[in-house]
Amino acid sequence: MKRSLVVIVFLILLLPSILAVEVTIKDEFKIGETFFAKFSGNFIDPPLRQNVEFYRVTGGRHTQIPTEHDVVKINGEYYVWAILLENKDNYTIEVKNVRYRIGALELTDDIITKFSVNEEQASFQINPGAVSAISNFDISMQNMLNRRIDINIVTSTIFGDTASFLFFSPIVKTGNTAMLDLISGEEKDVRFRVDGITSPTTREIEISSENTVYVVPAYIFRDIPEPPEEPPEEPPETCVDTGCTS
Repeated sequence: MKRSLVVIVFLILLLPSILAVEVTIKDEFKIGETFFAKFSGNFIDPPLRQNVEFYRVTGGRHTQIPTEHDVVKINGEYYVWAILLENKDNYTIEVKNVRYRIGALELTDDIITKFSVNEEQASFQINPGAVSAISNFDISMQNMLNRRIDINIVTSTIFGDTASFLFFSPIVKTGNTAMLDLISGEEKDVRFRVDGITSPTTREIEISSENTVYVVPAYIFRDIPEPPEEPPEEPPETCVDTGCTS
């Protein structure tokens, strides 16, 4: 009897770790770095922008902070990005009233995850940090340093259409890498053109400069039918001595 009780207590203690939604997040972010996290689980109701809140945790105080943020669904997973206040401190991201399933169980929880912002300055910031689009889209990039920086953009295809993104000037593209430079404090909207993409594709867009690297998940839904095949040309008329016959 005692053995059974021990097993039951052990399972009860273990249950929260089994049932928790999986959250992929860095422990630390730099000052000015765009926040990014991935939430995976069998969600009944999708995590929505209005359910996501950020809090500063200092000296036992739990204070909600204003943020620009969004939630993007890609291939059944939910990506949260945010522009945080530029302060070194401890924080939490809280996704309120999440309904999800584990097996036959239906649960409702607040998903709370800790992270911190350290004293290192990010070289640049991006907005947004995840993309789901059906046409051309922009990613804003801002230099956070007191000097000029060069930013490299490299795209890889996870699956689907492999056609490359196209860019407008002044972006310089060499092979699979695009490059731009920003003076101190400068912000540019980089337009990713999808002209050559004709079917759905999932990409990872790596954007990097000096001490800061972002890997932006991007889903592009395109469904452009191929042009119909032209009928074969009729053979030319053949002429003989008696003339041409139709």
